[in-house]
Amino acid sequence: MALLKTIGLTKDFGALRVLDHVDLEVREGSLHSVVGPNGAGKTTLFSLISGFIKPSEGRVEFKGKDISHLPPHQMAHLGIRRSFQVITLFLELTALENVRLAIQAEGKERFSFFKKASDLQGLVVQSYEILRTLGLAQKAEHKACELSHGEQRLLDIGVAMAGESNLLLLDEPTSGLVYDEIPMMGETIKKLTPKHTVVLIEHRVDMVLSISDSITVLDFGRVIAQGPPDIIRNSEEVSRAYLGVR
Repeated sequence: MALLKTIGLTKDFGALRVLDHVDLEVREGSLHSVVGPNGAGKTTLFSLISGFIKPSEGRVEFKGKDISHLPPHQMAHLGIRRSFQVITLFLELTALENVRLAIQAEGKERFSFFKKASDLQGLVVQSYEILRTLGLAQKAEHKACELSHGEQRLLDIGVAMAGESNLLLLDEPTSGLVYDEIPMMGETIKKLTPKHTVVLIEHRVDMVLSISDSITVLDFGRVIAQGPPDIIRNSEEVSRAYLGVR
């Protein structure tokens, strides 16, 4: 079943067409990667799916419903969560508090202004479970500013996972990681499925090929290849886009 679809999705900025009639279909419980050279339109695609910008043409469907013109906060309430290339954390709060606040913001406790944090034990349990999934349980009481860059990247994903997150949009989660941290990040993202449906923007094609169920390749705003990793690996058009091979 397709959890997410884009149909003829197009975005123009003045005379510049950044995304050109993109058709995308993401199966529920899968890991679907979007790759392409710099300027291919990947982040614009994420911004359209998550409601930060509106399409010039086409539409976005989530669970069979057109959500193209919903604002970002309504997208989040539907369970569409996004991480960004720039990490957005409360650096002076602990890893546990960052995740707990994200869960609280989406639940019935978000208006409990005068309740002590120690009384929110259900949210604490959920927060620990997310941190455990990401391998950060032992760092739960560390401030975010005390974590390594790779751990902050994982915590940022944990914040996106908070609440009823059906669809995770992860924008280059390996950005800034040292070489040894990249395989660990790939393995962790793969573990999020099938509980979460993941759409991943990533420029490390070797990692994408090893963990993805399906891949979409963009070039100059258009889809030039789509399918399982083996199809993408053997595509001459993908080789031309990345390597300039004739």
